[in-house]
Amino acid sequence: MNKLFYAYLAATTALALGAAEPPFSAPAIVEREQPDNRILIIAENHESVAQKAYIKSLLPELKSRGYNTLLIEAPQKLAEDRDTLLDNLKSAPGILRQSDSAIFLYDQILDTSESLGFEIYGYDADVGWPWRTDTKPPLRAFIKRFVLKRNRLIARNLSNYLSQNPNAKAVMLIGRLHLGIRNDPTMGHVRAALGKQANYDFPSLIQKSTGMATFAISLCGGDFGRAHPHPYALQAIKQNAADQWRFALTRGRYNADLFLHIPQHGNVPSSQFAQNKNEPSSSIHR
Repeated sequence: MNKLFYAYLAATTALALGAAEPPFSAPAIVEREQPDNRILIIAENHESVAQKAYIKSLLPELKSRGYNTLLIEAPQKLAEDRDTLLDNLKSAPGILRQSDSAIFLYDQILDTSESLGFEIYGYDADVGWPWRTDTKPPLRAFIKRFVLKRNRLIARNLSNYLSQNPNAKAVMLIGRLHLGIRNDPTMGHVRAALGKQANYDFPSLIQKSTGMATFAISLCGGDFGRAHPHPYALQAIKQNAADQWRFALTRGRYNADLFLHIPQHGNVPSSQFAQNKNEPSSSIHR
């Protein structure tokens, strides 16, 4: 299964030679593959500065292509109170806490979105944290409460928001584990923990709930010292081409429609964040 999976991605992977910016347009790929798309889902690793920097760099082009709404992984009351939102990211339980560097880039994403005229809506639901803040919860319990339960509430919130805002064309930012692990040969431990619930599919849930076309991009790569290697990433990319842009279309076989590998130093103002390079990361793919 692993060999077939990697061979499939290798056959559909486009080369790029380590430029500071990707030599292709991800939004153009979305328009080509899903021209009636209303919700562009971008799944990231929350700790990755490089992935956040890439998202920020996409915003002007997304705006020019008609996207007008940014959906963020926070309750709406926090989306309307930026200072409290950022403070909560700093003081969250250990496995959810983000570094100062990642929070700084997240703040820049919100600033850039506002300056470009995006509406910002917080779609998330607060489901509480029943465990000690300094411990890692059991994987099954964590995913059932903080992924599957929230996914259902997120779909409901998003459906309500979009029905009230019919002209919205949205960019949705979300943690990678929310997207799903269907057909992923490297996430057997998660499937074993979840049993029959392991085939959850967030994009399909959003399509069913909203009745709108979606396209999902899963980001991988970037600042490997702090971000978890993406479970879908090609081993050859990680070992031999850490500073190359690459992408792979999956044609619906996986929960993401497009996997995008960011160079190790792509779009990251490394000197600005050098003081944070040794911060520990979570051990959970979020």
